[in-house]
Amino acid sequence: MTKMSVAVPGAQNFFTGKIQSTPTIREKFLYIKPKTFYIMKIEVTGEPEIHIDLMSPHGGYDYAEQEMVIPAGPKHGEYRLFFNSENAPSTPVLFRIFFADSRPVSIYSINLLMIPNWCSMVSNGLLGLMAIAGLIFIFCGLSDMHVRIGFLIFIIGIFMSYHLPVNPLQGDNQNYCMVAQSLLSDSDIFLNEFSTRLEHNNFYGIVNENGKLYNLFPLGPSIVLAPLYALIRINGDIPPENAEILSGKIATAVCFGSALMLFFFLVSHFEDVGRSKALLLTFIFGFCSHQFSQHLGMFWSHNAVMPFILTALLLLKMERREFVFFAGTVVVFGYMMRPTVALFVPITMVWLWLYRRQDVGFFVAGCSIAGILVASVNLSFYGHIISPYSQISRLRLSFPSFINALIGNLFSPNRGLFVFMPWALFSMYGIWLSIRTRIDPFYRLIAIIFLLHLIIVSSFPHWWGGWSYGPRLLVETMPLLVLLLLPFLSSQIWRRRSVKLFFITALVFSLFVQIGGLTESAAEWNGTPINVDKNSSRIWNWSDMQFMRPLKVLIISQWH
Repeated sequence: MTKMSVAVPGAQNFFTGKIQSTPTIREKFLYIKPKTFYIMKIEVTGEPEIHIDLMSPHGGYDYAEQEMVIPAGPKHGEYRLFFNSENAPSTPVLFRIFFADSRPVSIYSINLLMIPNWCSMVSNGLLGLMAIAGLIFIFCGLSDMHVRIGFLIFIIGIFMSYHLPVNPLQGDNQNYCMVAQSLLSDSDIFLNEFSTRLEHNNFYGIVNENGKLYNLFPLGPSIVLAPLYALIRINGDIPPENAEILSGKIATAVCFGSALMLFFFLVSHFEDVGRSKALLLTFIFGFCSHQFSQHLGMFWSHNAVMPFILTALLLLKMERREFVFFAGTVVVFGYMMRPTVALFVPITMVWLWLYRRQDVGFFVAGCSIAGILVASVNLSFYGHIISPYSQISRLRLSFPSFINALIGNLFSPNRGLFVFMPWALFSMYGIWLSIRTRIDPFYRLIAIIFLLHLIIVSSFPHWWGGWSYGPRLLVETMPLLVLLLLPFLSSQIWRRRSVKLFFITALVFSLFVQIGGLTESAAEWNGTPINVDKNSSRIWNWSDMQFMRPLKVLIISQWH
C-alpha cells in the first residue's frame, strides 16, 4: 500500500490517497483543462502489468494516446507519457489505474504535470525566431569569421553569466517568476496563491485590485520565464524555489550572451568598422557599461528587452526591405518587456519616411500585426489594451522636477551617467556630429532615440530607479551610447594624443566601476545609512559615492 499524488505544479493537488495493488481498477475524479499538454509520470517497482488512463464517465472522451501501459515483468524507475488533453470536457474525468494481477508492486508517486498550450506555442515561437535569426546571420553579408566570432562571444557571455554565484531573482524581480507560475497553473496573472510569501517579503510592485493581487511590472519577462520554469519542473525532483532560480539563471545568461553577440553583428555593419574595432566596441558595451553590472547576474525587464532592441536595430541597419517588417514586429514585442521601447516606433517611422520612404509601409505593417497581438494579450489579462505599468499617467512632467532629474541622470554622484561611465561624454560628441554633419543617417536615429529616452525617464517621479546601481533607467540605451562613439572615433579630435589618453582612462575607470557594481556592498549602499527612497538627497552626496562603497569595504576588511 503506497501513496499516490496527482498534481500540477503551482496548482492544487488533484488526488492524495492510498492505493493497493490488486487485479482491479482504482479511480479518482479530477478536472483537466482542454487543449493543454500534460506529462504523466509514474515511479514504480514491481512486476504486474499496469494501465493508467483518463476517460469521461459519460463517454466521448477516451483516447488511446492518453493511456500509459507498463508491460508485465520486473520494473524499477520512472515512466512518462506526454499527451494533449484535446477536447477535455468541463466536467470531471476519471483518472484510472489498473493492475492486471496481484503480484507485489510499489508505486511511489503518480504525477500529472500541466504545460499550457500557450507555453508550448511560446517555446515553438522562440525556436522559430532563432531559426529566422540564423537565416538572417547567414544572409546578412557578414563573413564566416564574423559569424564564428559572434557565436564564440555568445558562448562566453552565457558562461560568464551562468557561473556568476548570485541568485538572479532576489528582490522585486521575483514577481516575474511568480507570475510565470500563475500563468502555468491558472492561465492568469493573479498572485493570490502567493499571498503569504508576498506579505512576508513585502515586494514592491504588487497591486491589490478588488482583492486580486497582480504584478505591476511588465508581463514580458514572465512570459520568457514560463516555458523555462515548466521544462525544469517536468523533473519533479527539483523543488519550486530551485526551479525559479535555475530558470532565472538560464534567462539571464541567454539574454546577456545574445546581447553581446547581436551587438557585435550590429556594429560590424557600420562603415569602416573592421573586426578589431567591432570587438573593442563590443567589449565597451559588455564590460564598461551598465550592461555588465546590471545584466550579468540579475534578470530584469531591461535585460529581457536588450535582445529585442539589438535585433530591431540590426534588421534596420541591414537595409533589406523584407527585414524592415520583422524589425517592426520585434520592436513591438520588445514593448512587452520594457514600455520605453515604444519610443522606437514613431521615431523610426519618421526616420524611415525621411531617409528610406519605400520601407515605411513594411515597418508599419510589422508594428501593426505585433501590436494587435500585444493589445489582445493586455486586454485578456488586464482588461485594457495598455498595461498599467505602461500608462503615460505614471509620468509627472513638471519643469523644476524634470530639470532636477535630468541633471541627476547625467551628473549626480550616485546616479549620473557621466560619473559611472565617463566615456559616455564622447558619445555626446557623437550625437553632435550625427546632427550637425553629413554622416550615416542611422546615427541620427539612435541619437534621437537616446535623447527622447532621457527626457522620458527624467519625467518619471522615481527617476533614480529605487534600489539600483547608477543610472539604471538609462540601461536600455547602453548599445546606443556605444554606437555613438563611432562618429567620435572617426573624427579629427580622436587623433589627439591627450584625447586618446582620456578616453582609455575613462574606459578603465568604467570597467572597475562596473565590476564594483556586482558586489553586495554596492547594493547595500541603497539601504545604509538610510533608505535612498526615503531620503533621495543621498543621490547628490559626493562624500558617500555608491561606486566607492565596494572599495571602502575592501580596504576596511584588509586592514582588519
